[in-house]
Amino acid sequence: MIKSKKLITFIIVLLGVFFLTNNFFNKEPEDLILEKKVMIKTIKKLKKEKNLFCIGFGGFGKEKIKISSLSFTHGEPCNIDKARELLVYAIELFLNEFNSFKKIHPYLENYPFTNKNVEVRIFFENKKRNTISSYISVVSLTRGKIFYKIDENNSLITVYEEPYERALNFIKRKNHS
Repeated sequence: MIKSKKLITFIIVLLGVFFLTNNFFNKEPEDLILEKKVMIKTIKKLKKEKNLFCIGFGGFGKEKIKISSLSFTHGEPCNIDKARELLVYAIELFLNEFNSFKKIHPYLENYPFTNKNVEVRIFFENKKRNTISSYISVVSLTRGKIFYKIDENNSLITVYEEPYERALNFIKRKNHS
């Protein structure tokens, strides 16, 4: 009798854990599932191709996906030109993943997704997670504008900013020359 009560209790606990861990009753919305697929694909490619390691992700939108964001760390020092090149590459890849994935299109606030629909940040840190002095500490795209920041006495100071389109055109001209 005692063994059967223990067995029943064990089964109830096991089922409880199963339902809680598998999100059985609260299935994640389809838009979030698809957005995560785009993010994961982008993250994997950027790690392999540019040695960028994802440290954060997120998004915004109530009924449709309005903004999707990724944050990375990179262990090599970068000047403005190299930081621009890395960021533009990451953004173009991220946008291409959204715009080429047909299943997600109905969930996007606008199609095609543009640089105003994504936010990407790259932190330049050494292995001890310290910023690399005399170089760019953070480059980020927010609302279609790129900001280049340095660490000055543990404060991030914007040293240069430019519209995304200018940075993209700069990279295209550089690659064609």
